[in-house]
Amino acid sequence: MGRPVKAWTPREIVGPRFVVSAVGYVRVSTTDQARDGYGLEAQREAIRAECERRGWALVAVHEDLGISGTREDRPGLAAAMADIVAHRADALVTAHLSRIGRPREASTLHRFVEAIRASGATFVATTQPWIGGDPLTLGIAVAMAQQERHDILARTSAGRITKASAGGIVGRPPYGYRVVDARTPRARFEIVDAEAMIVRRILAERDEGLTCEVIAAGLNDDAVPSPSGRGRWVASRISEIARNPAYRGTLRWREGAREVFVKGAIPPITQMPQPFTNTITE
Repeated sequence: MGRPVKAWTPREIVGPRFVVSAVGYVRVSTTDQARDGYGLEAQREAIRAECERRGWALVAVHEDLGISGTREDRPGLAAAMADIVAHRADALVTAHLSRIGRPREASTLHRFVEAIRASGATFVATTQPWIGGDPLTLGIAVAMAQQERHDILARTSAGRITKASAGGIVGRPPYGYRVVDARTPRARFEIVDAEAMIVRRILAERDEGLTCEVIAAGLNDDAVPSPSGRGRWVASRISEIARNPAYRGTLRWREGAREVFVKGAIPPITQMPQPFTNTITE
């Protein structure tokens, strides 16, 4: 017989504390921001003003400089939560919920919500006063942020499909190409001659019946640089190049389950270099 399954029991809900003191938390995510202090003083000032308005004693402001919200090992946030758990502060104040974590870091945000709920502490985001101090509205705020991110990603995905379908340039160019006049109406793909020679070799050897493993080994034996410029050629990369219709003049773009093919949107590498004009416009 297997081990008995322990029934799940909800953690005891701690009643809300009467707030007397608060701890602040500020974060910036890039090295430049950490060096320049961009936005930090504004965050600190907003926290100080909020605590003064509410009559709370601000015991400390913890910070994470140049640390992404994706990281869980943030010393500043850990210190702020330690103050909350140890009852050195009754509330955590920050400028925005995104300082705790972005919607894509759902696990970080949910653990934070649970920690606040379990401790009976109050959370305040100075630029989001509607969140309130109770765990319910904080949980709703997390869910709304996640839904907003989902909607943004869906709109962005649809926009990329529409642009690719019209022959526009989306994403990074395939190996063997570069983009010229990027971010302008004249943006177009241009063949990189040195890389195109390697592509032609790969396609020719595949047409001769050589396996991807054999082709990769030959390129490595000849010290041909890999697409990244580091490491070695591998069979999967050979297979990807051999199956990409771009080298025959058809641009392919895959977005989730959707895939579009646009003939004439990219110059074919299988032909020898010749003048090329992209007749498809955005």
